[in-house]
This record gives sequence, structure tokens and C-alpha cells, in this order.
Amino acid sequence: MAGRTIQAREAFRLVYLELHELGKRGDKRFKRLPPENTIAPDVVKYPPVRIFPNGDVIGIHPYLKKYLKDCKVTGRRNKTGPTTVESHHLLEERLMKHLGIHENEGLCVALEQVDHSYYSGELPKHLPRGAFMADIDVVYDASCEMYKASGHPEWIPIIRHWLKSNRIKILQHYATTDVAGATDKDRKRVQRFFNKL
Repeated sequence: MAGRTIQAREAFRLVYLELHELGKRGDKRFKRLPPENTIAPDVVKYPPVRIFPNGDVIGIHPYLKKYLKDCKVTGRRNKTGPTTVESHHLLEERLMKHLGIHENEGLCVALEQVDHSYYSGELPKHLPRGAFMADIDVVYDASCEMYKASGHPEWIPIIRHWLKSNRIKILQHYATTDVAGATDKDRKRVQRFFNKL
């Protein structure tokens, strides 16, 4: 799948190149940021949003959603005309909510509506049968498997980095609440997962 994402990626790759050129001309707002040479389109208005050289636009949900809206690439679903670009949670929001991560804290990528729908429908095929909740290691492994299979392994290190930065919050949620279905054995496995991440 992910065929339509190529169109959105190409458009944002061109944006990246234009911003990069401004940065080379001395506009410090568009200086490339390590390690992936990303560019922040506006560090004041959309602080956690980054454009990658390949055209991926990745950030925290409300900021990415606002950036896409301000770029006028969003719209209502099921309308005629060009497809809309949406903010897709790289780790499914309904599963992350169960683990203490609110929708507005989730790491997202800009995808065209068709691809967003595809990934939302594809993830359950990579989870254990009948899972409506899962531990973080299971969510991560299923998501990685899905993105590898669809040709986007480059998102995996970004997800891993985001998980590391949210490790304490997720582990505290396991420690202070009763994550549905989590046993002591599950909590220990999740701790080992974060230690190896």
C-alpha cells in the first residue's frame, strides 16, 4: 500500500528543499537539525514538527495537525476532489491510551487519507488475535512489522526514539495504575523491553 503517500511525500520533499535553501542563505530558522538533517518548519508555531529530507513530516499530533491545516492540505473525508493529508499516529492511539499516552501526546506522520485508513485497518492483522488492548512491547513489535512490510522501515528508529523519551511516563502508568490485563510477569517483560530499546 502506501502508494498515495508518495504524492504527499514528494510535495513535502520540495518544501524541505526550499526551506533548506533558505537555511543555506543564512536564515537560521531553517537550519538542518541532527541526526537526520530534519528541518523545523516553524519552531514557535509547531515546535515538535520536523520535515525529513525524504518528505516525511513527523511530529506530535496537535502540532502536526495544525501544520497540515495551515498548509491547507487537510479537508473533510468523503468529499470529492483531491485526497486530504492527515496526522496518523505511528503507534495506534487507542492502544497507547490504554498505556497512559493521550491522543495529543502521540507521535504522528503526515499521510494521505487513503494510507491513513489502510494502516488503521492493517495494524489489527499484526496484533495477537482479538487484541483490543496490548502491552507496549506488543504494540511496538506489531507496528514495526506493519511498517517494514509496507516499505517504511525508516519510521522505526523515530518511533524507538519517541518511546525512549516517554519511557518514564509509560512505566509509571504500569506501576501506578492497573493496566488492564497486565500481570507482574507482563510488567517485568515491559521493563526488559524498555531496557533493551
